[in-house]
Amino acid sequence: SENGSVSIESITTEEFLATITGEGVNSTIPFTETLSIKDLANGDYNLCISPINSSNYQTCSKIVITEPVPLSVFLDFNALTNEANINMSGAEEYTVLVNGKSFQTKESQITLPLIENVNNISISTDQLCQGKYEETIYLGNTAIIYPNPVGNILSIDLKSLIIDKLEIAIFTEAGVLLYSANLEVERSIIEINTSFLISGIYFVRLKNGSFNKSFKLLKQ
Repeated sequence: SENGSVSIESITTEEFLATITGEGVNSTIPFTETLSIKDLANGDYNLCISPINSSNYQTCSKIVITEPVPLSVFLDFNALTNEANINMSGAEEYTVLVNGKSFQTKESQITLPLIENVNNISISTDQLCQGKYEETIYLGNTAIIYPNPVGNILSIDLKSLIIDKLEIAIFTEAGVLLYSANLEVERSIIEINTSFLISGIYFVRLKNGSFNKSFKLLKQ
């Protein structure tokens, strides 16, 4: 990304020239007390500053611009309490948006109560280059899957859905079938071993007669 910046502040009101080179940049910019050089890509730069009215003095520094680590979010849905337990890393402060209401937190672990029907969750930081986490959780009388992202075990909660069999299929993002099973339903929560999946995005389809529901699944 190209959103790095360099800020310069002088303790005098003398006029200066700032020359910055590196990563395809070669610019000379006049300034007096302050200067902000923006839209810099990650990499190494040389910054030289000299007074406009004097050629006898120049100071140069090497500057390294790095990109922050990506935002990392792990969400674990508790089907018994209808809560989302969320672990976050990558920033000092996070903006959490839940069903249209937002708040800021410096906590790396939070618990969100969920409402019936649809819950839209979005988590971001003050740096766009870190990315954004978005998740939709459905509650109510319909089936749900959790946790998402998933590790080695995926749970399917059928809630109050009354069926005797359930067809389960897992597809890659490109639509390739990786897993298929037709299971006898003996209880409302079914567990599937997902250790065979590599990290990536998948789709889970649940089907029985007129009941047909698909979920987007992220494998860690």
